[in-house]
Amino acid sequence: MKIGEFCTDFANQQHCEPPQEIARRIPFREVPYIVRHHDGVPGMLLLSGLPVFHETTQAFLGYRGTARDVTAQVEAQRQENRARRQLIEAIEAIDDGFALFNADETLVFANSRMRELSPGCSELLAKLGTTLTEITHACSAAELAGADPTDIELRTTERLRNIRHGEASYDRVADGRWLRVHKKYAPAGDLVSIRTEITDLMEREAAIRTTKEEAELANRTKTEFFANMSHELRTPLNAIIGFCEVMRDELFGEIGNERYKEYVGDILASGRHLLSIINDILDVSKAEAGKLELREESLEVATVIESAVRLVRDRVTQGGIDLRQELAPGLPALYADGRKIKQILLNLLSNAVKFTPPGGTVTIAAEVSRGGELVICTTDTGIGMSEEQIQIALTPFGQVDSAFSRAHQGTGLGLPLCLALTELHGGTLTVESEPDAGTTVRITLPPE
Repeated sequence: MKIGEFCTDFANQQHCEPPQEIARRIPFREVPYIVRHHDGVPGMLLLSGLPVFHETTQAFLGYRGTARDVTAQVEAQRQENRARRQLIEAIEAIDDGFALFNADETLVFANSRMRELSPGCSELLAKLGTTLTEITHACSAAELAGADPTDIELRTTERLRNIRHGEASYDRVADGRWLRVHKKYAPAGDLVSIRTEITDLMEREAAIRTTKEEAELANRTKTEFFANMSHELRTPLNAIIGFCEVMRDELFGEIGNERYKEYVGDILASGRHLLSIINDILDVSKAEAGKLELREESLEVATVIESAVRLVRDRVTQGGIDLRQELAPGLPALYADGRKIKQILLNLLSNAVKFTPPGGTVTIAAEVSRGGELVICTTDTGIGMSEEQIQIALTPFGQVDSAFSRAHQGTGLGLPLCLALTELHGGTLTVESEPDAGTTVRITLPPE
């Protein structure tokens, strides 16, 4: 008789009945008996005894035997049983299916969640001692219901081979549910099998993929639309600008009325402005599509900056703004796309002039950092922006909403285009600004 088979909860018992063998006056062996120690703590004895009879009359004289104290052993067994119950209850409480096979691949334990997630072999998972092969075969037969027995055997053999070679993590569908199945061998050779339902996860991932694909499609559609419209608009617009230049210069004779000449000048200026906007839209569309290409060459930094300054000089003079250049001596040659670098500088200077009130200052500076990078900055004393407004300004078609900015023309493409062209050169663009404290835009190009 094992100790764990009797009086495992003896702490709650007051006594055990005396062995029936005593009344029958026959031998008994290791019969449990509970006693109370002096401190009131219960203890357990295992009693063994032999009856003693008078040699002549055979009268019963009593028992001669032993009493072995097994209190500590019984308490240890009780604690072990309690720990086992707690472990089983904990495994039953988890949301995952759990099964344990010993080293000879026979089932030791499977929780109810494992049986629920394995409808094809749930009955076998309820029988301890069932083999892994039997369970795998039942699951394969359930998944291939109605299939040829040979196919079922092949599926069973393949799965067992994968399990025994450690290739046992996979996702599959059962009863319309997605399950993640993971099997792993413990150091002692025991096999742990875990099944997790991931239907919600797979549905969320599918929804995210669909949303992403729809967003990418919408973005591509937008980019293609802008590119196509830009090309369609530029052709007639170039003709309008060309005819306006012919009329302005009176190549085929005098117009006659000065007001008409003024109107032609306005049409020409508006056409050029519209063409500039269309070119920006096309460049932004190309940048978003990753189709902008560089035509790099060796450039003089001071020359590129001077050409950009020359183009905004009239607006600077008309706006009563002080434009300064602070170029460090000995600037190295710049290997870059000259037209795109000039476009970056022109956009930055135009923005600085546009948002600086009369009497303000716009500065463009260039120097080489300690790390060998070329740093070009435009700084103004204009209206400035908050951090939130900076993020808006860096977004295509994003315009900071203010009375001052609305008084000027713009599409919100300047800074985003500068950012795209700078990154195309491997550089970075940062904006530092505060409301009513001006703005600094810093272009940093790598040493190479």
